[in-house]
Amino acid sequence: MFAFLDTAYSLRLTQAFARIPDRRIQQRIVELVEQVADRNSADGAELTALDRHVGARVRGRRLELQLSESKAAEALRCTIDHLRACEEGTAHISAVLLFEMSRVLDVEVSYFFDGVSVNRELQHEDP
Repeated sequence: MFAFLDTAYSLRLTQAFARIPDRRIQQRIVELVEQVADRNSADGAELTALDRHVGARVRGRRLELQLSESKAAEALRCTIDHLRACEEGTAHISAVLLFEMSRVLDVEVSYFFDGVSVNRELQHEDP
């Protein structure tokens, strides 16, 4: 969630965030962070076939586990809209969020990159 910040600082923020007892405050922080991240994403690189591939793998695994969007978003501490955007490939997924997704979806991070080769065009396989 705080992946656009320095890694050590991001880790401290994530740990502090986890100690906030009020879910409404947590949710508001997530919304504000996502707004900043969306602005940064809009200014940054374009979304790619890789973003769409990883998002499709996330969605496929979530559905395979019969995990609802709301339960997955809650476990990931993000909004349903942000999760949906990641799954649709319309938002970049930070390294921190991808790591959390692997934990929640009970797969290795490499799972999301199955079907991708650095030596040739992206081979998209249905998740």
